[in-house]
Amino acid sequence: MGTLLHWMAYGWILLGVGTVAWATPEVLLEADQMGWEQAGEVCTAQGKARLTHPPYVIEAETLRYNRAEQSAQAQGSVRFTSPRLRFAADVLHYSIATGQIQTGPFRMGNGRFYVEGEGLTGSPEYLVLERPRLY
Repeated sequence: MGTLLHWMAYGWILLGVGTVAWATPEVLLEADQMGWEQAGEVCTAQGKARLTHPPYVIEAETLRYNRAEQSAQAQGSVRFTSPRLRFAADVLHYSIATGQIQTGPFRMGNGRFYVEGEGLTGSPEYLVLERPRLY
């Protein structure tokens, strides 16, 4: 099977070998499997899920994107990457509309230091670390 690009009322669907992608003006969502709810306003991506909202990228086992609310929830081996920041967590809530991030326990580092803590809140430019431990 080759690649198939198909327009749906709620965005572009790209079907390829082993990958499904969904593009809206706000985000590109890719995964092994996808399902839609609420007339296409909510998309759940599972298996190597990746949400790109330039310049940010969120990767997780499961991503749930709500187009109406412009928000994403990621669960399982979550990785958030921006040009200046990269961290890992088990869960992440990201508001595309406001740029706000909230996580549970997290880990981050840059080779010279390593930080872990109970949670992150804020935006990629200004994060508040809850109970951080520096190593």
